[in-house]
Amino acid sequence: MNSGDVMLVGGFGMTGNPVHLLHALAETDTKDLIYIGNNVGEPGLGGGRLLRNGQIKSYWFVFHK
Repeated sequence: MNSGDVMLVGGFGMTGNPVHLLHALAETDTKDLIYIGNNVGEPGLGGGRLLRNGQIKSYWFVFHK
């Protein structure tokens, strides 16, 4: 992934979420990511780690009613 890329992240909460991939990405200097998924995860876990690091520029959450 490069800075400014769009991420489509699967899973519902932490179930099915690519946690190890997101944690590896959190260890890089990639920034300004656009995160699209059901939610960002939990604080410090999954996408929450990216959010805490300031690597996510914007996010779109998708919910069906």
